Amino acid sequence: MVGKFIGQQVPAVGFSIGFERVCGILLEQDYQIPGAKQKLALLYLKDADFAAVLAKADALRAAYDVTVLPQAKKLGKQFGTLEAAGYNAVAFADNDDIKVLGQKAE
Repeated sequence: MVGKFIGQQVPAVGFSIGFERVCGILLEQDYQIPGAKQKLALLYLKDADFAAVLAKADALRAAYDVTVLPQAKKLGKQFGTLEAAGYNAVAFADNDDIKVLGQKAE
């Protein structure tokens, strides 16, 4: 493979540690990274004061791994997409509500 990049044959040795298999085993055992924060999506409306949105994101970062995203018109679909992507909760820039994903309302 090295020879393909430099244009001449080079003696080389390689080995495989089975990285994909190691990752698969960790996922099968629900391994969690120690000290990892829950993922939270902070949703903002199109007309929001973005400086205030970023300030709120900074405040939430003490407890969460925060991603700032525009709020979709169909929240249910956006919640499903975020949950499938591994997000645990959603917050809104225009209020103090935090919705935990994956919990059905009773």
